[in-house]
Amino acid sequence: MNYRTIHTTYGLQCMAQAESTGVPINLTHMGVGDGNGNDVTPVESLTQLAREMYREKPNRVYQPDADQPTLYAAELVVPKSVSGFVMREIALFDADGGMFLVGNLPATYKPHESEGAYSDAVVRVLFMVSNAAIVTIQ
Repeated sequence: MNYRTIHTTYGLQCMAQAESTGVPINLTHMGVGDGNGNDVTPVESLTQLAREMYREKPNRVYQPDADQPTLYAAELVVPKSVSGFVMREIALFDADGGMFLVGNLPATYKPHESEGAYSDAVVRVLFMVSNAAIVTIQ
């Protein structure tokens, strides 16, 4: 299986609108899900995760390469208290709750404390935008 992150139709529309109006996209939350028990394939038409298990503000959003100003990385910490499922999908959402991008993850079990091995998990996605000026991160 190939793992990737893509812009949704909604995300592409947001970028086009931000380019034409000058009003930036405000990316506010990330989510992870378990794919409803199945591997997932990201497609542009998605509007939500198959089964979202956790959503929170990103821990960090940054530009990992100064030579590529339109490349961003978003990082989410899934705390140890959110557990007992397999992470298979990830998404980034804007301030209106719209899914800006979606990706699939290698199936990664997030054990529960009672299983004897547990920890926070960090997931990251890389994504590009058409113009760095059209995105704000809160």
